[in-house]
Amino acid sequence: MDVLLLKTRTCPLCDEALAILTSRRRPLGVDLRTEDITDRQELVAAYGREVPVVFVAGRKRFFGHIDPVLLAREVEAARTIAR
Repeated sequence: MDVLLLKTRTCPLCDEALAILTSRRRPLGVDLRTEDITDRQELVAAYGREVPVVFVAGRKRFFGHIDPVLLAREVEAARTIAR
């Protein structure tokens, strides 16, 4: 299961989101990718006011604060849909 975190270099919530996702990566069995959008104007225009933004299996599921319990539910739901 693919999880993507869009973040910026100066975002404290992004650091928090990365820590949560990193700690939950193995227990949830997900592949975590991160992308710093600081220098990507098209992505800053689209997501700059929402960072951090988390996509689960290609679908935007969170922005701002990441709830670990809801993250687990989203990953399981994405697995169910993929079956």
